[in-house]
Amino acid sequence: MSAFLAGAVWRILSVGQTGVDNGPSPCHGADCAASDIPFGNFSGHNINPCDDFRSYVCSWWKPLDRFPELTISAQSDLVVKWIEGFGSMLETGAAVDKSGVGQKVSQFYHSCMARTERTQGDADAFVAFIRTIGLTWPEMPPSGVRAMGMILELNYRLAMPLWFSLSVSRSAAQSGLRRLVLKPCCLGRLRFILWRNQQAVNKGLYYDYWVAHYEALLGRKSVSRDRNEINDLAREEAHIAEKLAQLSEVFPSVPLLLRFSDIGSHTKRVSSNDWLSQVNKYIVGNEGGRTFTPEDELLVSDESVLSTIDSLLGWYTREKLVDHLSWQFVQMHAWIVDSTLLEMWGQNYWQIYEPILCARETEVVYRPVVAALYVAQIVTPQQRSQLDGNFTDLRNVAAKMYASSTWFDQASRSVAIEKLGAMSVGLWPPRALLRSKQAADHVR
Repeated sequence: MSAFLAGAVWRILSVGQTGVDNGPSPCHGADCAASDIPFGNFSGHNINPCDDFRSYVCSWWKPLDRFPELTISAQSDLVVKWIEGFGSMLETGAAVDKSGVGQKVSQFYHSCMARTERTQGDADAFVAFIRTIGLTWPEMPPSGVRAMGMILELNYRLAMPLWFSLSVSRSAAQSGLRRLVLKPCCLGRLRFILWRNQQAVNKGLYYDYWVAHYEALLGRKSVSRDRNEINDLAREEAHIAEKLAQLSEVFPSVPLLLRFSDIGSHTKRVSSNDWLSQVNKYIVGNEGGRTFTPEDELLVSDESVLSTIDSLLGWYTREKLVDHLSWQFVQMHAWIVDSTLLEMWGQNYWQIYEPILCARETEVVYRPVVAALYVAQIVTPQQRSQLDGNFTDLRNVAAKMYASSTWFDQASRSVAIEKLGAMSVGLWPPRALLRSKQAADHVR
């Protein structure tokens, strides 16, 4: 849903560029109302969004009544509101896109929304796919599996982050070096996992919930796991999800930058060599790219990310962790094969949540193209350049303020200015994806 957030930032910065003193406050009048729509109609706040946008959005925030399990924050509300217009956004993009790729994405979304009858063949294909990527549900995995490798595989190759967000970039400071960036992710998904877990456990239905997936996907009644095993799985799910959700709530976070050769000093259960070999196997893989070296960098949003990973790897065996990951994958995607699995949470659950679930699946598969279709509809090339210029101006002003400050020592001023100078902000999809032919090539 990063495309929506990019559009949101554009609206705020394009309002802010006029300056608070040179015109009416953006918190009042028709302009405010128009700009407020994507943010939940928060007009009337006494806080100027150009002074403190976080407080402006969050001070009066209340969860959306129709999605209480999903709207856990003001930001999640924004995403839900954007999803509600997801189908029409794709249709608009498909109507003006000459390459046909927009039509392809729109058809994918609407085929998901059509609740057609699925067959056992569909279920068999789903279970077979699980096995091809190294997951083992419904059985326990064999000994010797690599839990960290599976986490990296799901995160990077399948765009399904469960433990953290992962990206690869070039080192800003060292030419030729690469940087792996780890940070918390998926707070909304984790909170939803915890809600779903609590609902099933409190009603004494977790075992029945697991069995429903077993019968729907395998088409047989003889269950291969006993009740105690499944109840253990429920406890593990709640514990792991809570630990990972806490990472998103660390404030203030203190970034940690280190070389691959030094990671092992922060993760006792995963050595530096293991990190390097797993990253090269599951991220570089068979793509033929340059492998990571001990001199390449790891940037972590906070040291707690590494310590939490290490503690979970110590708390559970590798087999237990892969079993947990397999079950998470099944819960996230099995409804595509049999949407009646959702009816455990309510008779009309599918009808209520179908746009959100289908938008999520479409966005994961076609993320770069969805971003390109959305951005092309909300901003012109000139406006994109204008916003990029606003960020540059903001960075330069901040650097000048640091340089002229009297309450920082010289060393601190120099470090702050250097960091600002190295800062790079990328809001938009690659330029190639904003052109029809290249977008079509991307999804072939």
